[in-house]
Amino acid sequence: MNNGTKKIVPETTGTASARRARGWLVPILVILLIITGGFSVYALVSGVNTHIQSTREPERAQKLTVPLRTQTLIRSYSSEVQITPAHTRDITLTIPGVVTRPGAAAGTILHNGDIVSTINERPLFIFSSDTPAYRDLAPGSVGRDVHALQVALENLGYSIWDTEGHYGEATANAIYSLYIDRGYAPPADIDDENRYSTPLPRAEYTLMEGNDYSVMNSCGVKGAQVSGSLCTLHDGNYTLALSADNSDTARELAPGQQVRISGAGETIQGTLGEQTSSAQTTPSTNSAPGQAAAAAQQAPGAAARPSFRINAALPQGITPQAKLRANVIIQQSPDNALTVMESAIVDRNGVRELVLENNERVAISTGVCAQGECEITNPPASLRAGLKVKLREDRNEMGKEPRA
Repeated sequence: MNNGTKKIVPETTGTASARRARGWLVPILVILLIITGGFSVYALVSGVNTHIQSTREPERAQKLTVPLRTQTLIRSYSSEVQITPAHTRDITLTIPGVVTRPGAAAGTILHNGDIVSTINERPLFIFSSDTPAYRDLAPGSVGRDVHALQVALENLGYSIWDTEGHYGEATANAIYSLYIDRGYAPPADIDDENRYSTPLPRAEYTLMEGNDYSVMNSCGVKGAQVSGSLCTLHDGNYTLALSADNSDTARELAPGQQVRISGAGETIQGTLGEQTSSAQTTPSTNSAPGQAAAAAQQAPGAAARPSFRINAALPQGITPQAKLRANVIIQQSPDNALTVMESAIVDRNGVRELVLENNERVAISTGVCAQGECEITNPPASLRAGLKVKLREDRNEMGKEPRA
């Protein structure tokens, strides 16, 4: 009989296990759904990015353009400048001896009336003259060398009243006073009573053209035994030269071209002078460029390197040790010329063309090309600064139609 109460059936072991299994199954299914959804989203996003990239590729290709612009193009050749003294004079001793007072050191600047060296306690004077010294001078000597000596003595402040070119009492007196003033005994042991008969031995003077003389090497170390050549002087003027290589650009060098020299603290303007002697050089594959050039100087049958004089005035203080560089202007465009990158020029059947953004072709003529740019000579009205043209890399090959 049913009295309204539920009959409780005892749970078996199998039923409890099934229920626990269903409890674990739901979270596992949720996790699998999340993972599957993640992969789907990733695939979708990757596909979209690939599509965007593929659609942007033609757009990127279309942007390979460069604008025309105005500038001044200069095609030039650059090389080191060789500095050599223009006029040199070897000071040669007529009598060997011992240096008893230090001679002029290398780099010293000597002037008219200065002492080059002291040999056996006798001075060696230098005087300004365009006539060389070649003999002993004494009262009664006549000639251009005497006149040159008289002018040099007057420039030192000594009075000369002798006849021009005649070695007389005034010239002898000036020589006597010069020796005394410089702290040396007069020649031939002349005393004050005989000062008007003072001679000038050839061993104690030299005449050299110019006003300032630069000592190139030491004119005697105290205590040294010397004979023959003592030292070398130059008149302070230098010759500038440019030694070119055998490149195509160097072959275009010619007298009269503008030269700009740098390295002296300021830009020196000049012109390229006449071609002079050629140095012999042979390139070496195993040596550095400078070493190869130096080693090839003596190589027989080596290629000739042309050398050009440079016409320019150097500022004071420049020496042969200065590192100067010359830039020779071979070709120059007009100021503010319309120019284009060389890689945008198409050569089609001998006609040079530019391709505009709309694929229109415009024939051009070019002038100076330098640093990857070319001058457009007599540009057509359709070309102007700022107008964009396609680069040659934006076409399959030079001379063919641009890519679509």
